[in-house]
Amino acid sequence: MKELIIGIVAVSIIALATAAAAENIDRIIAVVDDEIILKSEVLSQFQIMAEQGAYSGLSENQIQEAQMDLLDKMIDDKLMLILAREDTSISVSPQEVNEALEEHIQRVRSRFPSEESFLSQLEEEGLTLRDLRNRYRDEVGKQLLKERLLNSHLRSTSVNNQEVRDFYNTYKDSLPVRPASIKLAHVLIEISPGEEALSTKRIIAEDVHQQLIAGADFSELAAAYSDDPTGKSGGDLGFFGRGDMVPEFEREAYSLTKGEISNVVRTSYGYHIIKCTDRDGEQIRCSHILFATQPSPADTARAMAKADSLYEVIAGGARFEDIAKEHSSDADSKVFGGELGWYAVGELSPDFKTAIGDKQEGTIIPPAMSESGIHILKVLERQPERPVDLKLDWDELKEMAKRQKANDKLMEQIESARQKYYVEVREFD
Repeated sequence: MKELIIGIVAVSIIALATAAAAENIDRIIAVVDDEIILKSEVLSQFQIMAEQGAYSGLSENQIQEAQMDLLDKMIDDKLMLILAREDTSISVSPQEVNEALEEHIQRVRSRFPSEESFLSQLEEEGLTLRDLRNRYRDEVGKQLLKERLLNSHLRSTSVNNQEVRDFYNTYKDSLPVRPASIKLAHVLIEISPGEEALSTKRIIAEDVHQQLIAGADFSELAAAYSDDPTGKSGGDLGFFGRGDMVPEFEREAYSLTKGEISNVVRTSYGYHIIKCTDRDGEQIRCSHILFATQPSPADTARAMAKADSLYEVIAGGARFEDIAKEHSSDADSKVFGGELGWYAVGELSPDFKTAIGDKQEGTIIPPAMSESGIHILKVLERQPERPVDLKLDWDELKEMAKRQKANDKLMEQIESARQKYYVEVREFD
């Protein structure tokens, strides 16, 4: 059975740089209608999948076959995009692209131990966050279109009970085992900068703003004061459009005329001074000086003291759910008494994994620190690793069978498109 790859998008910053460099010694390996596939694209995607263990132990001939198979799937991907663009019932708004783009950037960012290491990696590769967004934006838009084409097939597809049983009997030996999993709830205490930390940064920002008003050079002050890596290049953010920046920053930036400098602006990142350096229609170019606001040790101690106090209240008999609803900073989970849902034990963050250990159902875990803040965790349930079971996992198997059926229908549509549109595959070597 032929599988479908939806949205072959590199998720590694390093992979992006490698692919870009490879284009200097590149050639066209396939043509699909009016689009091309470069040899470097195939090799780059192959490398990413190989690093994830997809092609371990293959001989040289098998590697060549795998690369050709990957190229075939990339051709299907191009044809799927054509079909999605032709479908008048499918559309994606710029706002939806921007939201999906930010989620994608966040997934890339989460692969790094800290924000500083993420930005440092970008800087090493000669990229800014703006460059990264620009590189991803087009691919993210295409990804959304293709996902919506598949979803349109899903909506029109149904499976009966016998089809679910047939799917299970056909694939049960290849279905991954259900990993050991754990159901958690938490009370989150955020560690926010206190008034003292905010006031200190605000005073510095206002002082720098006064220097700018008096005629000081913006680039020099950016290099001297900015907590953003762009400070080394005078704070230049390049051109950007609406929806690219956080709302507070964007509103102020778009209110400026060319050459104008803003007042001090506060966002979730800290305080900014923004200078508009160019405009091109709805695209503007700005530089900024960032005065990042970070919690002080005193702020962290204050948050931990609150968490310790709440833990003692829960240990003393208060209902965990009531404390979560009243005190948790997690707006999404607090309405459900702090419930977070199920997690594969092996996929827990190191912070959670260390804190939870082998604690059993009903255990309240003392405050534990993570990048999000301080958590008081409760183990609600545990399940050991086990094979997929037709009865226990019926709903999930039904969804899998439905997706398989919809995927088969889509593949039939793509095979028809191969006959309708021009497709040329050239020699790989």
